[in-house]
Amino acid sequence: MIRVLNKLPDYLGFVCGFPLGVITGSLSFIRNSRMFHPCGIIIKVKVRATDELYFPPDAIMRFSSAWWKHKEWRDVLGIAIRFGDVQDLLFASFKHPWQTPLGPFLTKYHDFFLNDYFAVSPFEVKGKKVYFKLMAEDFKNVKGSRSEKLKDNIGHAKFILMMGHYEEWHPVAEISLLQELQMNQDKLKFNPFLNGLGIYPKGFVQYLRVGSYRFSQLGRSIRHMIKKMPHHIHNRRIIHRL
Repeated sequence: MIRVLNKLPDYLGFVCGFPLGVITGSLSFIRNSRMFHPCGIIIKVKVRATDELYFPPDAIMRFSSAWWKHKEWRDVLGIAIRFGDVQDLLFASFKHPWQTPLGPFLTKYHDFFLNDYFAVSPFEVKGKKVYFKLMAEDFKNVKGSRSEKLKDNIGHAKFILMMGHYEEWHPVAEISLLQELQMNQDKLKFNPFLNGLGIYPKGFVQYLRVGSYRFSQLGRSIRHMIKKMPHHIHNRRIIHRL
């Protein structure tokens, strides 16, 4: 009974995520971009973990904005990390779920390095409830756009992955930026439930992501299919004439 009660927020989040997904899917369809899996700049990184947690030494990070694809207007910034092919962690430039609508006003949106990033909702690690945070270090203050500042810091900047609670954090990994990668981002779908390293999402907000993320991906996929249909019809007419 106690176990069921402990899991109740997870169950409620899972159920509520699908009605929410109708909204996220519709917005993804309208804007022709996934709401929760945006495209961004992909960078290969090197991970040096502490003894407390194991992380593979090779990983990738995606740096992205939430709303505007090509404009650097007021926005929330996000970082997603894939450790090997077994664990994803997703971060945003605000601390708590209730701050989501305030996120653009809490973010220094002109520079990825000037923000701290939070996984926002809790995880379970070795039977304990924890949170994760990212902090930038050793970056150069350079001029240019947000993406130019990021690329100019490849080979210099690093991020410190912190674990703990909002009152107390301690480092569990150092992540160094190595080189930009060109990848098919339509297939690169970061998933907070990819948890092969034993870092498990917990709570109502985490499980809201299941349905809302899936519908977000679906909305964009449908928009792409519709967009491609005239080209397929045109090509078939040409083949038929030949």
